[in-house]
Amino acid sequence: MHTTETVRLNVFGRTAKVHRRVLRRGLITDAKPPYAEQHRLRDRKDIILLSFRISALIAASIVYGVTGVSWIAAVILTASVPLPWLAVLIANKRPPKHA
Repeated sequence: MHTTETVRLNVFGRTAKVHRRVLRRGLITDAKPPYAEQHRLRDRKDIILLSFRISALIAASIVYGVTGVSWIAAVILTASVPLPWLAVLIANKRPPKHA
């Protein structure tokens, strides 16, 4: 299997587009991805969910500061409470082990 890839080269101060053929390798095994890759993906999911929590805390403080309405800020804070727990559950979810 071949695909075409476009690459920009800078030669003597001039930019040129070059097309080259790249061999795509297909998956020939049912082996699971390495542990380090699985761990990196779980960490990324955890960071994304926790960034939503931080955003919710900031949004609640801005809403309270601008409007002075505490119940809207309380709703936002209440919605953000289970996010760390969900982040741990999702991040620790592993692919099933095969016997």
